[in-house]
Amino acid sequence: MQTLNSSELTFLAVIGHPELTTKVLRVYSEKMYIFSGMFTTHLDMMWKAYVALLKKYRQQYGLKLSVDIIAAGLSDAVQADASMPQDLKTKCDAILQKLVSGDIPDLAQGEQLVKTMMALETNRNMVAKIQSNADLVELQQSLDAAKRTMSTLDDDKPKEGAVDIMFRPFRDIKKLARRVVRIPTGINWLDDISNGGGRAGELWLVLGAPSSGKSIFCVQYACAQAMLGTDTVWATYEQSLEGDLAERMIANITDTSLDHIRDVGFENLPQDIQDKFWTAVAGVDDRLIGLDMSRIEPDPQDPEDYGGIASIWKRFRQLKDEGRAPKTVIIDWFGAMMVKMAANLHIDLAQCYRFKAQQEIMTLLKMAKEEKVLVIVMHQADSKTAAARPTYLSDATHAQDMHNLQNFFDLVAIIGKKDINNILYFSNPKARKGGNIVRTLHMIGEKSRFVMEDGWLPNKDGNFYRPADTGSVDVRGMARQYTRELE
Repeated sequence: MQTLNSSELTFLAVIGHPELTTKVLRVYSEKMYIFSGMFTTHLDMMWKAYVALLKKYRQQYGLKLSVDIIAAGLSDAVQADASMPQDLKTKCDAILQKLVSGDIPDLAQGEQLVKTMMALETNRNMVAKIQSNADLVELQQSLDAAKRTMSTLDDDKPKEGAVDIMFRPFRDIKKLARRVVRIPTGINWLDDISNGGGRAGELWLVLGAPSSGKSIFCVQYACAQAMLGTDTVWATYEQSLEGDLAERMIANITDTSLDHIRDVGFENLPQDIQDKFWTAVAGVDDRLIGLDMSRIEPDPQDPEDYGGIASIWKRFRQLKDEGRAPKTVIIDWFGAMMVKMAANLHIDLAQCYRFKAQQEIMTLLKMAKEEKVLVIVMHQADSKTAAARPTYLSDATHAQDMHNLQNFFDLVAIIGKKDINNILYFSNPKARKGGNIVRTLHMIGEKSRFVMEDGWLPNKDGNFYRPADTGSVDVRGMARQYTRELE
């Protein structure tokens, strides 16, 4: 494979790391065109083609384009440029081959390469001004502007002590009340409950009794986010993604019976079902990142890495350093995390809840705000909910051993118990806006999904019935029972 020069390596690093793409776009907005030199005309053309791709797929993927999309788009642009000499096309092909093979400079190397290119561009500009007899004031202004532009590479993380803690609400109203873009869930009933999806920095708590479908919720959400092209981190403490959860994802995506998948395995499924799966995940197969937290062992060099939220945050930052930008983190589930922490810290579980639960929620809140990510915490509903009939409506206080910590969450949603028809309540007794929305869902366990179905009413026997389906149901009794349940 052809050896790349420093300019070509810089371009490879920029298109391979979304963080560098963001920074170089900022650099270009300051009129420092690092890929437009006399000896980098092929990079200038490829950069313009890359920016065109970003604009084309902005709504779907943001700045996180898949390697396949980038390689195909830039290859087409190179081949379509009839004026480009063949030797430059060969260089372009070498860059794309390295991109596809994953032979990309790491993020730190990429930042250093970009800084070197910026310094070279600054030197070229200064020499040009000197040759045009520019005065000293103009030279100093140009140099100051170049320094400000180069500082954008280090502006991502605020310096210590630079975080604002005091505001003047009236003066800063635009900053404080700015519109925050929602993260659509891709699931109609969840968008309904959450008024259009989550927001960066929010915490959600999803409660459910044992066997209520918490795993189905995680599978359906994770698959929907992947299909939307959104990076999602799924931290599991009790179940590994290997085996049951992987089989559930196949069932959800291919609409195939879960029992059949378990019986024969993926490789023995009919070819059309395998093709359906691979077609569905094409281009998004790296969007879901699983963290098997059950395997985490305490790090003697890091006293905070004992399997709790700090351990998840540590891995989250590692993903960001690799160029990933997850928008959602699923913690599955809080009680299992506390068990893991108690074992690693060699303390009783009750003590862990008493002394560590609030600390973990505070760390979680900080992580969500600083990383601008939606965090969904799965947890067990209390014994009262577990023992109640399916038609019982739980409230936000019915969280096992949470001791009112649910008050720190922006949304609390509850998955009710399923009845004889696999119908259940899904409600949001606590929400930032429009709380106490109640919906009836049909749990289709063999396809690992919930489907919203209207028209079901609670009956006094504790099950749901649809009057349109049967004439033998006491409709008035259902209405009276429904009123009592809501009260």
